[in-house]
Amino acid sequence: MDRTWDQFRGFARVTAVTAAARTARRRSRRAATTREWTATSSGRQAQGGVGGGGEERKPARLRLAGGAVLETDTYPDASADVASPLSYTVNAYEAPAVKATHNRAGLPDLVARFQATRVTSTTTAKTTTGTRTSSTVTTSDPANNDRVISSLSTADGTPDVCTRNSYATGANSQMTGLVSEVLVVSGANACTADQTSVNTVSATRTLFDGQGFGGAGAKGEVTGTQVLDRYDGGGTAEYVTTTTSTYDAYGRVTSVAGPTVTDSANPNGAITTTAYSSANPGEVPNKVVTGTPAPAGAPDAGTPRTSTVTVDPGRALPLTATDLNGRTTTKAYDGLGRLRALWIPGRDTGASASVTFDYAVSGTQSPSTVTTKTLRPGVPPTARRRRSSMVSAVACRRSAIRRSRRTRAG
Repeated sequence: MDRTWDQFRGFARVTAVTAAARTARRRSRRAATTREWTATSSGRQAQGGVGGGGEERKPARLRLAGGAVLETDTYPDASADVASPLSYTVNAYEAPAVKATHNRAGLPDLVARFQATRVTSTTTAKTTTGTRTSSTVTTSDPANNDRVISSLSTADGTPDVCTRNSYATGANSQMTGLVSEVLVVSGANACTADQTSVNTVSATRTLFDGQGFGGAGAKGEVTGTQVLDRYDGGGTAEYVTTTTSTYDAYGRVTSVAGPTVTDSANPNGAITTTAYSSANPGEVPNKVVTGTPAPAGAPDAGTPRTSTVTVDPGRALPLTATDLNGRTTTKAYDGLGRLRALWIPGRDTGASASVTFDYAVSGTQSPSTVTTKTLRPGVPPTARRRRSSMVSAVACRRSAIRRSRRTRAG
């Protein structure tokens, strides 16, 4: 029997230019190249090389990390000197952990391992007064699927900050990723020091399956969240419950209660309910009704205000959405599940759509485009406002950035 092997690790060097020529440029070097790039006291130093027979001479830890980003440099523009980046980040992959070994007669052993259980990312950036160095050391647990235990952040002139994760345990040994506590500590020995009122930045807890802190049942459903409230006189941390949740037999959230959000109409906290229904028993739901509590003093206090979404069971795409005021938005899709038309609240679906979308896909002759036509008030449907956009990675990235900025602004 003949065998062939392939070890594809991607490109040795990647250069990404964003927007115009005057914007920042990034270059990434990966560990699969024939040169190792490491941080030195003077900046960066190239090491390693190619040995006899084309064999790469790199430490075993780098061979295991093949394909992972080793260094990323940022420049002011595309014409800048490659030896003078605005900043550069160097990643070090350390402490690989062997999990299993299969011995084979006459052949090399097959070894299963985690490529690294400690990753150090160091960034050096130019400032108006010189350079500033910051680093993040992420440590993981190879005995439990390499889950992250701590992440230590350090920077020139600032206290160390460590994010420490604790995990819930239960009868199911395969559920190793249930984060039960995230504790952020600042100061000396941030990853090992006892938490106190002086060094604690924040602390949150997650409860699973109705169990107490640190426990989990068979499903791993989040049934409660808590935040650090204060430390008592003896230095013991006290937590307050912020939400509790319930689920149906299919693992879908049916209610979320906020015990800390109360008024005379909701003395036990605000409770948001979700109900799922289908056309016939046993079928995938085609309607989701969400109820939110009305505040005290409102005419409908004591009863939930509902919003309804009907969905296409085949693709789980929203067909209609009725808000708390009873106003309905309707959507239509093509055979590929792409949005083709939208009717805003108050417009009859028998009339022309408020917004339409047309898709042109071409991988060779012209760019792929999405054409959006918007119906303007008082203007015939034939005189819609038209806008075309090319579908590209750059367009998708800019759209994502705009959405992120709107979210932060909100």
